[in-house]
Amino acid sequence: MPIRIPCRADVTRFILAGAGAAVLASCAAPDRVEEPAPQPVRRATSIEEDRARIGADREELSKLGLRMEWGSVATVAKGKSVTAFEPFDDLVATLDSSGIVTVLEAASGQPRWNAPVSSEVTRFVGISRADDNLLVCSEVDTFALDLRTSTLRDIQRLAKVANTAPLLAANMLIYGTTSGLVVAHNLFNGIPAWQYQIPGSIVSRVVAAGPYVAVVSQAGRLMILEPASGGSVGNAWVGGGLATDPVATNELIIVASLDQSLYAFSVNGGSLRWRLRTDAPLVHQPACVANRVYVTLPGKGLTCLDAGTGNARWNNDKVTGAVVSVMGGRMVVWDAGSGLVSSVERDSGVLVGQGTLGAVAMLRAEPMEGGPLYAITPAGVISRFRAR
Repeated sequence: MPIRIPCRADVTRFILAGAGAAVLASCAAPDRVEEPAPQPVRRATSIEEDRARIGADREELSKLGLRMEWGSVATVAKGKSVTAFEPFDDLVATLDSSGIVTVLEAASGQPRWNAPVSSEVTRFVGISRADDNLLVCSEVDTFALDLRTSTLRDIQRLAKVANTAPLLAANMLIYGTTSGLVVAHNLFNGIPAWQYQIPGSIVSRVVAAGPYVAVVSQAGRLMILEPASGGSVGNAWVGGGLATDPVATNELIIVASLDQSLYAFSVNGGSLRWRLRTDAPLVHQPACVANRVYVTLPGKGLTCLDAGTGNARWNNDKVTGAVVSVMGGRMVVWDAGSGLVSSVERDSGVLVGQGTLGAVAMLRAEPMEGGPLYAITPAGVISRFRAR
């Protein structure tokens, strides 16, 4: 069903009657809580710096069998950097740390518009899309902009301070907070539809898991919730927090934990399907593609596991990072900390080639399997690639 964001002049605010949205409590957390490892942060750069360096990065990606379709530039304020990037079928959107949004045509890279949405003191958490509206989310507000014209159609105040990028599901923006609340913000009326309390702060994204949503806190609590009502349909524990986001399919939820284990839980009920213990905390983002889980394991490098059993199919200790793109029989693997980018045979794990990216701050394909790959620098230089 299409999501209708009313124009600001037509917005009617409602007050929750009675007790409001229920806050559901769950059981106590383990005594020990692991905190996430620090993530690499790219410094702000100038457009001149990035343009001077991006040529070398494009050449490195070309050597890995990728063909650049176009290059473009998003608007980024001086001294600021791109903090969010979201590709869609027909357009791509960026957000810089001062609150400037840029929308470009996906097919050509031609800029459609750019517009500021708030002051530079605002902390933004992510971008989403609801039909013909771009939703720019700060920790306290959601701004709805018309994708055709950049017109600000609505501003909705969030009931709680958001700490994660929102997930759009069932006409709700669902996000996590530092206090362990999962909150569903109703886009139609601008009020919270439900809230669910879990132990521990939430720093990892809420993810879609089949017909449900899943969230894991830093106390190691996994909850599986019905997006329309917030009702619990499953739960589990892991032994620590996360430095990555959980990954979900229609059947499984994959959790790479700082407790030195990789877990697979059933979407239906949260039962443990398998657990793989490792030699150190897991800090690289896992991916799940076509019944295979790809993750960098300490001492083993990039490893391919059977999603149903957790059994290893291959590993390559010369490759580290996260799988960011699958094109045909090859995968692109990127280590954001070191800049190392690798091309790997999907079925065997054989290393095809490697390079180092010095200018790129983000690599993102949408969809991960078969979609174009976008490379973004801090100052907003964007390049789109496909396999040759």
